[in-house]
Amino acid sequence: MMALDPQRSHFMARSSPPLITGLTAPRPKRWRIPWGWAWPVFWSSLMVGSGVVGIWALAWLTRIPPLPDCQEINRFSSDNERLICAETQMQSASAQELANAIELTAGWPEAHPLYQDAFPILTTASQRLLQRPAKRPTEAI
Repeated sequence: MMALDPQRSHFMARSSPPLITGLTAPRPKRWRIPWGWAWPVFWSSLMVGSGVVGIWALAWLTRIPPLPDCQEINRFSSDNERLICAETQMQSASAQELANAIELTAGWPEAHPLYQDAFPILTTASQRLLQRPAKRPTEAI
């Protein structure tokens, strides 16, 4: 075995540049992802996300729907909206709104699913409208 002679070291090939301390900045340590935590974090986030979506869906399903705008009722409105508006207009003292309450549900046949709910509205609005005194022709002028 050959002993290394410091005077002859310039003849030997070096595989890497000489390390000069203090002149180069140290390399920052790279942040490495701990792959051992990847699956538990994935499944935990999936369960938390599912819980959040479930709570949002439950809150959305249990909220009270808005009341229909009775001024915008047309022939394409649902029967439930018509029934709610007829009930609201029946409670009014105005002859025009009583007539509107009757008109909203008067065309339903007895086989209609909401007829049993609409019948008391029809009879009450009709009775209130008939009990109103008729205007005399002289009062209209």
